[in-house]
Amino acid sequence: MKTIKLHIQNQGFTLVEVLVSLFISLFLIGVIVQSYLSHKATFRNTTQVSVLQDNVRFTSYFISQDVREAGNLGCFQDAQSSVLNDPANAGLYNFQAPITIWSFDGTELNDNYTIADVRPVTAGNNSWSDLNGNPLPNILNGRVIEGTDVFVTTSISENLPITLRGGNTDQDDFLNINGNHTLDQGQIVLVGNCQYADIFQHASPATNRLDLQGGALPGNIVFSSGWVRTWQPEDEVRQVNHTAYYIGVGASGTPSLFRMRLDRGLAAAPGLTQELIPNVYNIQLVAAEDRTDDSGNPSTRDQVPDIIVAPQDIQNANDIVNIELGALIAANPDTDLNFTEDIPVQAYTLANSVNITTPESQLNYMTLNRIYRLENRGLERTYSLQEKR
Repeated sequence: MKTIKLHIQNQGFTLVEVLVSLFISLFLIGVIVQSYLSHKATFRNTTQVSVLQDNVRFTSYFISQDVREAGNLGCFQDAQSSVLNDPANAGLYNFQAPITIWSFDGTELNDNYTIADVRPVTAGNNSWSDLNGNPLPNILNGRVIEGTDVFVTTSISENLPITLRGGNTDQDDFLNINGNHTLDQGQIVLVGNCQYADIFQHASPATNRLDLQGGALPGNIVFSSGWVRTWQPEDEVRQVNHTAYYIGVGASGTPSLFRMRLDRGLAAAPGLTQELIPNVYNIQLVAAEDRTDDSGNPSTRDQVPDIIVAPQDIQNANDIVNIELGALIAANPDTDLNFTEDIPVQAYTLANSVNITTPESQLNYMTLNRIYRLENRGLERTYSLQEKR
């Protein structure tokens, strides 16, 4: 019997075929990864721009409410203030000015200021000054990031449901009322009519009268000259709104826009401080002053701005017509703030006057520049809304 042997040849892939297959696979994986990264970057950039635009809108919204009303005391423009000008907080309770601005040294008109580090750094209060040379008030010392401006606005609210009792005199250091009120101790109050007005701090916890004397801070001056007149039941009682805006260190560790309520006194102010908008890195302000009428006569005014000045160069705060405000806003910085890439810096112009140079990627920033009309004077417009990519 004849045996037949079958020889079967086992043949696999050659090395060349394996390498070609591996190359094609790696190429396809690379294409997929590249496509994923590209879409991820596009999504991240789109999200950043969206957050930036939201932050710009929110910043403008919060600031505009108080800046537009700055100095709006209705018909009580010649109000006498009894609130004490505390030396440690000089200029903070200045009710003769519609807006008070503390400008950081080195951020005047046409100055160049560089943000040296993305990590926010606060500075001592002597680095700021207002138009009278007062340093930053003590209550804000250590809260404000260097290189940024601080401003305080004053206005009045609607008539409060408080009726003065008859029989008050112009020499009493209190005003009796009918019934009781719900004002907090320390609340700043205006009493007046359209000819005369007094601004003072309700200094005691009493609810059946308005007190000049008590434990509230800063308190009122020694009452010697009396009220501007004897106040009657038909006279109005209004709440004074007094608010500070500044850039401080936010909860996330990045610069943020803060608002501090000052109209309930110094003791309550820290507890009435609110972080409004995160990632607002800088704010700068300049003022437009009306110094003459349309014929150039300096003895009268026509409510038209004549000159743009830095806060320290304001001649008369009551002649401010417009405020030009610029804000530098970022979106989604790295949480650890550890930037190692060598990215060229860029200067941003704020308030049409101050150049701020940033240390980060330009994609993260947007500027808001806006002119705000004070007390229905002058013109209001947004003259720049620019984004750096």
